[in-house]
Amino acid sequence: MFCNQCEQTVKDTGRTVQGVCGKQPEASDLMDNLIYGLKGLALYAAQASSLGVVDDGINRHTIASLFSTITNVHFDPERLETLIHRCASLRHKAKILYEQAATIKGIPPIRRAGPRTGSRPMDGRL
Repeated sequence: MFCNQCEQTVKDTGRTVQGVCGKQPEASDLMDNLIYGLKGLALYAAQASSLGVVDDGINRHTIASLFSTITNVHFDPERLETLIHRCASLRHKAKILYEQAATIKGIPPIRRAGPRTGSRPMDGRL
């Protein structure tokens, strides 16, 4: 397994085999999916924020989810899946908030380059 989140590696190269932390490949893949989803969420949240619309729930989820990828010592796949599903729901909410704010301001909503708005499961389970 290659672990993008590894904090316990030499030269910041990422872990290429299971490390001392005990993380399994499934948890590493789910963390990758979560981070990918958060990038999409952040795109819409930032656009909404630029138009004056901020959602505290979206911000709290983003922080908590990112924190779970660097300090998650339990590596619970079910918890990670829950965070991913919540991220997808909030990404949809952020998109609607952005589009509504743009419409109110008379600005056509734009599409940004970056993670697409749909889910991108890596392991086919989500």
